[in-house]
Amino acid sequence: MSTEDMWPELDPEEVAGFGEAATTTLGFLRSSVGRYELGTDDHFARRALDQALLALIEGNYGIGAVAVVVDEIEVREHHVRNAMLTGLGVVDHAETRAILAARGGGRPQHAYSRATNKATARLPLGVSVHGTLEPCPMCACALTNGGVIRSVSTVLDGQLVDIDGVATSDGGSSVLGAKWLLQPYNWRWLQEAMGLRFELLEPRDHELAELSWRLFADTGRDVDRRLAQRRLADRAQGSE
Repeated sequence: MSTEDMWPELDPEEVAGFGEAATTTLGFLRSSVGRYELGTDDHFARRALDQALLALIEGNYGIGAVAVVVDEIEVREHHVRNAMLTGLGVVDHAETRAILAARGGGRPQHAYSRATNKATARLPLGVSVHGTLEPCPMCACALTNGGVIRSVSTVLDGQLVDIDGVATSDGGSSVLGAKWLLQPYNWRWLQEAMGLRFELLEPRDHELAELSWRLFADTGRDVDRRLAQRRLADRAQGSE
């Protein structure tokens, strides 16, 4: 079965209720079936994007990820999404869930021969994670300690800036480009020792990057607010 056969049947009218970005993403996903060759970064980015759309519809941050597990014979894809509101909370980030899915031995959503084509044959042995958004510090730590060898992000989450003479990220992440040096030394040492590479996707189609960002940006403030309200409610309940 192909990954396209596994695409969920979403009602366009219902999706329209979640905003323009959701509607545009659904249209793009349906129009791009079969566009990207199996085993390419664009293929994995598209699969992560459909997970981001499902995360948004479920009320979470619009972030998706795909863990790709490669051995000498087979490639296995684990498709996951952010579940910070519908799941356990703060730990249910897409990339963290991807690592747990890959390392936990769960059933993959898609599996195929590593000899399928030239792209699949070139995939590095081990676990790679492809996410719609640059990993946050918690996910970067999980990727490092989870033995991941490659992390590919569709879009950045923050630029390196100078604030009062201190270099920092103006977003929520610090692994891509020069921001990598903002991480603790021991994380960077481990990443270099294990050969973990953080890379920014150069997509064939600009929609992959544009929609990956919009799904996150359209959900960010609302999910932030609801998470804060839940924490306040939990704190109030704990003080009773």
